[in-house]
Amino acid sequence: MTRQVLTPIFAVALSLTLPLPLATAQAQAQAPAQGTPAAAAAAEHTFAAEADAIKACGNDPVVWINKKHSVYHLKTSRWYGKTKGGAYACQSEMDKAGHHQAKDERSGTPAPAPDTAAPPK
Repeated sequence: MTRQVLTPIFAVALSLTLPLPLATAQAQAQAPAQGTPAAAAAAEHTFAAEADAIKACGNDPVVWINKKHSVYHLKTSRWYGKTKGGAYACQSEMDKAGHHQAKDERSGTPAPAPDTAAPPK
């Protein structure tokens, strides 16, 4: 009698686990690889020194890219040149690579510096 109860449970558990390798393989095939040309191009067009970025960018604005979050900061931002793991880059190159400008900088007015923020009540 216990065998009849265990068999359907085992069958359900087995049927739930079988599609997982297929789903995992499909997800990996659809996910962009880190070695894609766009990722490689974005990595090649970042600079440790601002002066190098200015030379390479020409008329294109230099931005600070936060690589971890794929967000870039304008020169007027308080985060420009300050986030951990970032680098200098050309704005148009970062746009092409799929990075985006920080939300608080999109309105055109930079966020207030931490020392000018209103004191807590």
